[in-house]
Amino acid sequence: MCSRLKFVVRFLALTWFALGILTAGCLAAEFLWSATHHHYDTPESGAYYGSVDGRLYSIDPTNVSFLSFSFRGKTSPKWRWTRPTNFAYPSLALGWSGESGEGTATLSLPSFRYQCSNSSGLLTRDTPAGWVLGTTNRRPNTAEVGRVDAVFGYLDAAAKGTLPGPRHHGYHLEEPVHGSIYHFLLGFGVPSLVYFWVAVWLFVVVFFAPRFMRGPARAQLGAPSNGGRATRPGNSCVGDGPPSVS
Repeated sequence: MCSRLKFVVRFLALTWFALGILTAGCLAAEFLWSATHHHYDTPESGAYYGSVDGRLYSIDPTNVSFLSFSFRGKTSPKWRWTRPTNFAYPSLALGWSGESGEGTATLSLPSFRYQCSNSSGLLTRDTPAGWVLGTTNRRPNTAEVGRVDAVFGYLDAAAKGTLPGPRHHGYHLEEPVHGSIYHFLLGFGVPSLVYFWVAVWLFVVVFFAPRFMRGPARAQLGAPSNGGRATRPGNSCVGDGPPSVS
């Protein structure tokens, strides 16, 4: 019984020690990779997701009107063996202000179905025009049409995954609309050094752990089975009383 307890204690101690070495090695590999790379660099593999925040606006000098349009979205984190270069967004939160007032909506992609507080439907190129320019009989001029087309083009790019690629600095826009787009690659990356360390750790565990445990296992198998009392050679019977005298 004592040998079995020692075996279990030794096995648990070896397990916790191996897991501690694995964790410490992974943290050291992460630190070494970070110390040898630029702080904007990202490992090739990891659980990544995209985040975009676009704010577009224009000022028309002919009628001194201010039009603004914004969109924001995120993707779900996903494990990737290759670092993504862009993201297709499943939905966007929209906001605008213009001649018709202000409003917000949720846009589902790639179906382009939108939901506002007072309406819903399929978003076309005419929909943003109605939001920011109003639904009056005034015919939009060429510049306004170009701005609305640019807004719709960014929404379409978000659906197809063709927005300007993620980077740590934003994109500043001048024509046909002013504004900025901040597109980020977020998540947790795993450097190649971590995989190398895990491979070394597995090699050590597979080839050396059984040898380390073989000694206690043999001791357990060789333990006496009669309650721990050794039997004296030549005497297979053990009596409680004094030997008989003939």
